[in-house]
Amino acid sequence: MAIITSRYERPLYATSSQKLAIGLVPVSYVLLASGSISPFFINVTLGIIFPTFILTIFAVLFRSQIFRYILVKSTLHLFPILTALLIATFQTQDLFYAYYKIDGAILATISVAPLMIYSANIIGVQAFVKFFIFTCVIVLVFTIIYKLHFGFWDRSVRFFINGPIIFGWMMSIAALMCLYMNKNSGSFVYVFLFIIFLSSVLWTASKGPLIALIISSSLFFIRINLRVVSSILFIFAFMTITYNIIETIGEGVVENTLSRLSVIGRIIDNNLEDGDFGSVIIRMEMISISMSVFLDNPLFGVGLGNWSFYSGLDSNMLYPHNVVMEILAETGIFGAIIIFSSFLYLWIRAESLGKLLAAMLLMEMSASGDMSYFRIPLSFLLLFAYSQHYRVTRDFVSST
Repeated sequence: MAIITSRYERPLYATSSQKLAIGLVPVSYVLLASGSISPFFINVTLGIIFPTFILTIFAVLFRSQIFRYILVKSTLHLFPILTALLIATFQTQDLFYAYYKIDGAILATISVAPLMIYSANIIGVQAFVKFFIFTCVIVLVFTIIYKLHFGFWDRSVRFFINGPIIFGWMMSIAALMCLYMNKNSGSFVYVFLFIIFLSSVLWTASKGPLIALIISSSLFFIRINLRVVSSILFIFAFMTITYNIIETIGEGVVENTLSRLSVIGRIIDNNLEDGDFGSVIIRMEMISISMSVFLDNPLFGVGLGNWSFYSGLDSNMLYPHNVVMEILAETGIFGAIIIFSSFLYLWIRAESLGKLLAAMLLMEMSASGDMSYFRIPLSFLLLFAYSQHYRVTRDFVSST
């Protein structure tokens, strides 16, 4: 029987558990990207099928003692955050939206984090990262096919599973993972994949994921060496060639994308234009409004999902596009202390890649998205905080 080795665990005999663990990686991606374990708001049929599928997976894994332990530990770590959010619902004027946030931030995390941790303990953390990158490649391929059919350069067309922002987040996660794998394996394949995922983030023309990825990736280049320098030069050469190709086949595409991204420089120069209003200035205004809402209701906030009722802005603007200000405004000091303390505790326990992923995702969530997307950094923090602590013994593998 074949032997599977990993960075953290002892050699394991290949069993059905290994195959199941590998299969859990794409399932984890879908759960992270979908954002809900009961998507009735999208489609009633989907709202029945999706949770049934999740419960079936849990029923299969629940026979494993270690999975039950992982599930309990993950739930306990998320319980303080859940408590803070539930208390904030006492004031809510939109119970449906409040449930949507709890579903995305906590219930989805409880669904996906144990699967990720269990998978990483069976096949190893490094193998999990490798298969997650492979999953992102597959998603990218299907996204390209989808966009070629419905509008490759049209940002309003979905990027297959998600919109441009969440797709950019997932691709930025994969890019950072490629740097991690390149550092550990030295394989040039991961440099090439990093370029692909970086190009995918650029493709979305989303400023938040791009800025966060650049900052996070830079931390990998602090200890610079010849191999890294050559890789960076290759990246610039590749992107120059790509620019020329796109400029040739895509009329006006480069100008439009650069126009969206050029606001980054204007932010640095403090020279915003009228055309930046929908992209940047409105976000600055929402941060200012959120601070005012928080100062008026400092202890318990205005209630989960109530930001739009107190902002005085258009009713379509349901959240401030900054998770920190959203938590402060809606849960107050009480909720913020609980939520950020729980997050900080996991961040301290996590290994370096988990910390960097969480920091990058928080930067991205400071520009887009609401509290429901908290599942993504929380899931990766739980993965990298605890996956190496659960040792899978040979007896356990043979019994599952």
